[in-house]
Amino acid sequence: MPDKSVLNALDWGKVEGHFRHRVKVSKELLRLLDDRKITAFAELAIGMTENAGNYSAAEHPSLRPRIAENPNWRERVYSLGTQFRTLTDPDDVRSLITKANLNYLQIGVGSEMSCMVNPNISWVCNVRTIWTHLAWTENPGVAEKHLALYRESSSQSAMDYMSWAEVYHPLLRKTLPEVADEGAKRAKAVGIAPKGNLFLWADAIASYAYGKYHGEH
Repeated sequence: MPDKSVLNALDWGKVEGHFRHRVKVSKELLRLLDDRKITAFAELAIGMTENAGNYSAAEHPSLRPRIAENPNWRERVYSLGTQFRTLTDPDDVRSLITKANLNYLQIGVGSEMSCMVNPNISWVCNVRTIWTHLAWTENPGVAEKHLALYRESSSQSAMDYMSWAEVYHPLLRKTLPEVADEGAKRAKAVGIAPKGNLFLWADAIASYAYGKYHGEH
């Protein structure tokens, strides 16, 4: 049984506010794709012009300038975005990131980018969502142990970066919709009804659950 305590004490108004802003940015990214605004899309997609475009990149400031060191990076990020948008099978996310061959644009930044342009198919795979997965399937204490190991760069951590590609598909695919559903029930109880954008809603919950546990919200 899932440990639903990880969602206790969340301010659902704040979670919804975060979610709505992310949906707004997601729609802007889709507009930029449609209008072939290559530079504007690429810069927003890696969180360069607004952190909400890609928190995985924004939380690691050195990533954005390093991604920008790739030759023709804007055109390549735009091309990757068009491929993410038409996905019907999230199993393709990892292979598309690999084929894009953009240095420093890996599963964290790449999966968030895929979620922002295809939020009902692709999900974010980063520290916050994996921590939430562990807290949900085990308990917050187990999640904290793995987080501590991760921060020590231990390969024994379930959050080990090199394991993320494997964690991305079989585990988060199941956990995040469960978290989203439980979150929707709790939000409804206080008069909030999020609609659509499944994995952006799940990501908003994961962000606030992680943040609440670590004193960030």
